[in-house]
Amino acid sequence: MSHEAEADVIAVLSVSLARSRDGDERGLVVTTTLAATLTDTSLISYDDRASLYAVAKQSGQQTVARLLFGDSPVGMSKEQAAAVMAPERAVIPRGKPLTLGERKSLARGHRREMLEHLIRDPHPDVVTILLGNPHITEADVLIIASRRTPQPAALIAVARNNRWRTRYNVRRALVLNPYTPAVEALRLATTLRPTDLRLIAVDAKLKPIVRRQAKELLASRG
Repeated sequence: MSHEAEADVIAVLSVSLARSRDGDERGLVVTTTLAATLTDTSLISYDDRASLYAVAKQSGQQTVARLLFGDSPVGMSKEQAAAVMAPERAVIPRGKPLTLGERKSLARGHRREMLEHLIRDPHPDVVTILLGNPHITEADVLIIASRRTPQPAALIAVARNNRWRTRYNVRRALVLNPYTPAVEALRLATTLRPTDLRLIAVDAKLKPIVRRQAKELLASRG
């Protein structure tokens, strides 16, 4: 990628972030898409991303620079990982274990009592199906977005879902969740109100880079 092309990418991200702060949904979509693309190691090399980061830093675009690097997920033991991705899990307390396929099938249904149990299923495949279910409410998604889980895939699914990322309370819950990957939290933080940014800036449970982003966003808005 040429230096001119890198500068163009940074400029687009800067404009989309500014529009996101003003509540422009198109700006949020552009920011989401670019941030996801630029942090996908299968699409862009580490060296190219490092070069983009350097251009952003040199141009004084600190908030943009932070979007260019993901962070390592919170460490999981083998036992935790196995529990999250278990092929069988009881949906109802003390109920019989159901296969992943059975849980995914139920996640497409409309039975309210079953959906209320399924929103606590940590498997990202189940969460992704639930997010597309028309019978799921914002209150349900807030439970998913607020869940403290060492498996980030479910939280990433919420952050990048076209239906739910437009909901302010969902974005706020994700940023306030210390288990949300920093690259997602940093992007979503640009759309939050000063009142919430002040909470984020002093929340010791959140990653330092997220708190720093909140402080700089507050400063930039006077």
